[in-house]
Amino acid sequence: MTEAEKCTELARMRTVLANRRTFLAWCRTALAVMGIGVLLEKAGLLLGGRLSDVQVDELGVMGIVALVAGPVLIAFAGWQYVRVGRQVGGDPDYVFVIPEMVVFTVAVAFVLLSLWAM
Repeated sequence: MTEAEKCTELARMRTVLANRRTFLAWCRTALAVMGIGVLLEKAGLLLGGRLSDVQVDELGVMGIVALVAGPVLIAFAGWQYVRVGRQVGGDPDYVFVIPEMVVFTVAVAFVLLSLWAM
C-alpha cells in the first residue's frame, strides 16, 4: 500500500467514525426530546392546582408530540447514517445497523409504555 493510499484509507476511516458520532449525537438528542416530553406530560400532575385545565391539556399535547418526535429523530438519524455510510465506504462492515435498530426499538417501546401509562 502506497503512502497516498494509506492517507486515503485513514481519511475514509475518519469520515466513517464521524458519521457514527453524528448518529449517536442524534440519538442522544432524541432521547433528550423524549425526556422533555415525559416532563411536559407529567407537569400537569405536579402543577395541578396552579394551572388551568386548558394549560394542562396543552402541556399534555406538547408532551405527546415530544414523545413521538424522539423515535422519528432516531429513524431519520438511522437513515442518514446508512446513506452517508454507503456513500463513504460502501463496505457493509461499516454500516452495521443492528445497534441502531436496538436503540430505535427501545425508544419506540419507551413511547408506547409512556402513552399506555397515561
